[in-house]
Amino acid sequence: MSFHFILFLYIGVAIFLARIFGEIFEKIHLSSIIGELLSGLVLGGPIFILFGIDEFSIGENFTFSFIDMAEGIEPFAQVGILLLLFIVGSEIKTSELKKAGKRNILISFTDVTITYGLGLLVGYFLIGAIFGERNIGVAAFFALIFVPTSIGTTVRTLSNMKKLNSKEGQTLLSLAVFDDFLAMLLLLIVSGIVFSGTSGTGLGLLWDVLIQVGFIVLLTIFILYLLPKLIEFLENRFRVFSVSSTSYLFVGILFGLLLIISFFAEFLGISAAIGAFLLGIGMQRIKFMMNEPLETFIKFGEGSLIPLFFFSVGSSFILDEFNYVYLVIIPLVILAKMIGSFTGAMFSTNPLKDRLALSIKKVRSKSNSSDQEDQEKSSMKKEIKWETTIKPNIISSGKISLGMMPKGEITLIIAAIGIAEAAKFSSEIQTLAGDLYSITILIVLVTVFLTPILLRMAFRSPRLKEDKENGVEKSRKKIKQKKSKNKEQSDEKINSIEN
Repeated sequence: MSFHFILFLYIGVAIFLARIFGEIFEKIHLSSIIGELLSGLVLGGPIFILFGIDEFSIGENFTFSFIDMAEGIEPFAQVGILLLLFIVGSEIKTSELKKAGKRNILISFTDVTITYGLGLLVGYFLIGAIFGERNIGVAAFFALIFVPTSIGTTVRTLSNMKKLNSKEGQTLLSLAVFDDFLAMLLLLIVSGIVFSGTSGTGLGLLWDVLIQVGFIVLLTIFILYLLPKLIEFLENRFRVFSVSSTSYLFVGILFGLLLIISFFAEFLGISAAIGAFLLGIGMQRIKFMMNEPLETFIKFGEGSLIPLFFFSVGSSFILDEFNYVYLVIIPLVILAKMIGSFTGAMFSTNPLKDRLALSIKKVRSKSNSSDQEDQEKSSMKKEIKWETTIKPNIISSGKISLGMMPKGEITLIIAAIGIAEAAKFSSEIQTLAGDLYSITILIVLVTVFLTPILLRMAFRSPRLKEDKENGVEKSRKKIKQKKSKNKEQSDEKINSIEN
């Protein structure tokens, strides 16, 4: 088996371009993910191939091929996915999820349930109508891209506006963690069932699904509980890792475990990325792992292989074969996420029991009032109550829904898993997966560009400015009235003294 040194050029060019573009976009206060995606889209092949430039010669012995480049960097990009999911899993703190409170849990569960349900409807009916055949498995997996949120864009925007410590900003921080956690949990379940290769009908299909779910549960228990306890036992009893003769033993052991577990996750019908995510969560309890080894993974991953993954995603965008009818999906994804998060925020900021208690008090006060004046006062209180409680909650819920809109790395990972697993199915499913993969890239680009603009408009509402101006006007009028009254009183005193 011969080795082609041109592969070094492919990997080097891809990492170099991804890092440069990512840094440029960070400098202009946009997500580095956008720069890394655009580096692959603009210089990774799709635009060149659209104009008929597939390759060009480098001297007499080497030919730079964009198609070979995409194929050559793909295995390294897959390692980038594993590192990214491992880091994401290690950063999701279960203790912080508990501290977030029932209110944010309610928002997140309501958001994910409604958003995933709307995504399922879109996937089943709209894609079925365009594709000509409805497939519940494809719809169930496609609906997953509706769920996750990329909070980086929102955090950066709110931080620049000095609104990160606001009520909405603090809510968004915890909601993003919940949404990504629930999205990965859904991905674990859906991918395990849809891509398990089960076939049959009736009880046979049910039995195959139950077996597959059993494998998922066993693998999850092993990664989250048994493996960390085994590592802790070896360290506490024999000091295997802390007193090792070679440098960075646990870094190598952990990286090897990451690849092995990813293989067995794929072998059991679960995505390899999900295995990496679960390993990240499981390793949280190991204190010596959370310091230097994790820092090494973050530096190496975010410095090279993770940008390489996003470059690979951008370079896989097929412009000449893309079905532009699917562009209608982009506003539907945005709208579904906004509806889900807005509904969750409204339920949490206006609990039904509080509204019911308030209405009962109003009914009692109306029954006790006897004359017309009391009824007018109660109606005025009702209007004031509407202005001071419900109206601000609608505005606050709207801000939260805008902050939950952007998509990012988790969405792209879900799409990458989908297109990889689609190779097991028919050519029609593979074509559909390719189109949806391209749509997902556009969704990320559109939402990350739109979110800062819409958030600035929401937090700098002209209505709020008008309210401030009206308040200033009212205070000025009150001051003038007080001055005029004081002047009249002083004039009256002077007149009385003179008389």
